[in-house]
This record gives sequence, C-alpha cells and structure tokens, in this order.
Amino acid sequence: MQKQVQQKLRQILRQGQAAWRRWRWRQTRARRPGLTRLNLGCGSKPLAGYLNIDLTPGPGTDFVTDIADLSFLETGDYTEIRLDAVFEHLWRWEQAAFLQECHRALTPGGSLVLNWLPDFAMITRLWQNRAPGLIGPAFSLYEVYRFTHGDPDPWNAIPQIHKDLFTQASIVRLLETAGFGPVTARNVCFDREPIPLNLRVVAYKPGASPVRSGASAEAAAVLKKPERRALKIGRFPDRQASDAAVT
Repeated sequence: MQKQVQQKLRQILRQGQAAWRRWRWRQTRARRPGLTRLNLGCGSKPLAGYLNIDLTPGPGTDFVTDIADLSFLETGDYTEIRLDAVFEHLWRWEQAAFLQECHRALTPGGSLVLNWLPDFAMITRLWQNRAPGLIGPAFSLYEVYRFTHGDPDPWNAIPQIHKDLFTQASIVRLLETAGFGPVTARNVCFDREPIPLNLRVVAYKPGASPVRSGASAEAAAVLKKPERRALKIGRFPDRQASDAAVT
C-alpha cells in the first residue's frame, strides 16, 4: 500500500512539473511573439530570430530546460528546429523519442537542421591515411578523441562528452526511421577549420512544401539536390607509423 502511494505521489509530481514547464514555455513565447524557429542547445551563442533554449541560463537564452524532453512544445507549430554541435550529446536511448518529438512539433514542410555533427567515417579515414591534422602535422589519435568523445573537462564531463557516433548513412537512416524525408547529409567545415569532417543534416517533415522562410538559404539550396553527396578527398600517403607512434 505504501509503495502504491509513493508511486502515485511521484506521478502527481511529474504531472505538476510538466504542467509548470508548459506554462513557462507559453509565457516565453508570449514575450517573443511570431517566432517559430527553435535553437536547441544554444549555449553561449543564441541566434537572432530564434527562440533559444539551453540547459544552462545565459545571455540571450530564452528558456532553460533539458532539451532531451520536448514534450512541452505545441504540436505542428514550428517551422525549424536547429541544433548546432548538439545532437551528438544526446544518449543513444534518448534519440528516438527526441526525434519523434521534433517531428510532432514541426509544421508539415518544417525542417530539422543538425549542424556540425562529427562524421565518424571521415574521422577514421583521416587517421588511417595519416592526413594533415588540425592541431598537428598528422591527424592523431588525440584529434580522433576530440571529435568522437568531445574532449570534456572534469567540470563538464557528462554534458560535454559525445555519446554516439554517426556517419552520413547512419544519420540519414535514423531520421528516415523517425518519419522525416527528404533527408540530406553533406560534409562541411566547422568555423575556419580546413577539413570538412563534420556533417550538416537537413531533414524535412513531409506533408507540404518545405517552409523556406524557416530554413536558412543553405537549407533551401540543399533541397534542390536532395541526394546525399559523399565528399571526395584525395589519397593520403599510406600510414607508416604504428598506433603507438601516433599521439
């Protein structure tokens, strides 16, 4: 009996917390009317024209919450959901529910944009071929670690660590399984880095013409060529050093 009472109390608490979060979100939208684009995991780089959401308060952050749970969002009310170097920070078991919530919240034709998602296939190819590195003469195991694990510090290890690996094929398959289409994935450079070892992924919710006003100009251009484009990089010298020699 006591266990049942405790379970009921926990259920009531969860329902109350969810209702409180939905109310706070409605207040946030009322303060910034007309915005239908979301920037999830904005960190210290909020974007103009977006509702900026992050787990940590900061200048320009409109709403503080855990983005792994988007159940507070209204259904079919958003034209774009954007994540810049964020999706890889979700645990694998969170991804399916997260994508389902994004799909639910987007208007038909709306877009989910994943910027700077590390491409594991490109990362391993650069290392295996001893390609020029970003911080050293050769693409070392440390650079592999930075892109596959996130290079966290002790004070931010859990949120900062990368929790999954992706390739062009795997992320497209994941998004198509969640009901998105068309989905494009292409290699891009992060900021001024010379090597395009990240992915830009644009996935549309079917059911209407894509909402061009919500997507960026680049996303609209990608739509014109919806096929996935594999990056062609030149051959690098065969790997000469052993695993132990590459640090």
